[in-house]
Amino acid sequence: MNDSVQRTILYGTSGAVLAALGWAGFIYAPDPDYGTLIGSAQLRAQVAAFIPKDADDLKMQALREEGLQAAEAHLDVAERNNPGTSAVRQLRAWIAAQRGDHARAATQYREARDCTDLTPEGRRKLGEMLAGVLSNDGRFGEALHVLDEDRHARSGEERISAGLLRARILERDGRREEALMVAVEASMASHPNSPAAADAATVIEQLGAWSEATVAWERAVEDAQIREYHVARLKLRSGATDNAVRLLERATEHGGEPVRTLLRQERALWSEAVGERAIEQLLEPTDENGESETPPSRKEEEKV
Repeated sequence: MNDSVQRTILYGTSGAVLAALGWAGFIYAPDPDYGTLIGSAQLRAQVAAFIPKDADDLKMQALREEGLQAAEAHLDVAERNNPGTSAVRQLRAWIAAQRGDHARAATQYREARDCTDLTPEGRRKLGEMLAGVLSNDGRFGEALHVLDEDRHARSGEERISAGLLRARILERDGRREEALMVAVEASMASHPNSPAAADAATVIEQLGAWSEATVAWERAVEDAQIREYHVARLKLRSGATDNAVRLLERATEHGGEPVRTLLRQERALWSEAVGERAIEQLLEPTDENGESETPPSRKEEEKV
């Protein structure tokens, strides 16, 4: 299925859902309870945001905005019935960010953090969200200051998550060496073979530190073939194309479907280096002897 058809189907689905939500709102005129209002606002906002802000179809852009406005209308009612809650401000912040208004999103996240219905952990999580939108607004110093406010209260994966966000912000601020140091520290603090370790390896790779990223991926992934796939990608991105292709071939031969899934996900990255025909061959299932499971007759049909 080509991209334009997929977009039509996906946007169409969003449009149908938004229309149905609008009809449901028309039927149930009385104000629902607070939880229902918040849930409905969140659903409407998420469905609307599924339509890209820069969608080619102007009608879809308008439908996107209508969905966000409908979500805001539910939040207005929720705020009127239950003033001063963090959830309302969090959703307003998220909606503002979807519109690209990061300054307004930051204001809403600050207000959300000051609400009294938050746990300390919830307040720290909102601090990360606030830092993220401040960074998107180009206010890197403020973003780092927000992360520093709760620095000593964080531990475990929460500390690693905040550390990796700090690394991304430092990198965006042009402070790559500091960013790398923070990311490597997060990698070493993470448990081996954990999602946090994989997140750290991804950030280090994005910083273009190939040797450090290799170490990080070796720490993050237990499966030898999947690990080899990640190292192959690092070789490719660093310019060692021949080595990358050899590692990729070996990883797909022995790694089975999990490696092929990764290759499908990053097909665009590899296609320029190895070509579409080679990728198709690498994606073919193989038996235990490394032979293609595709029948010869089927291959002949595909050639035609």
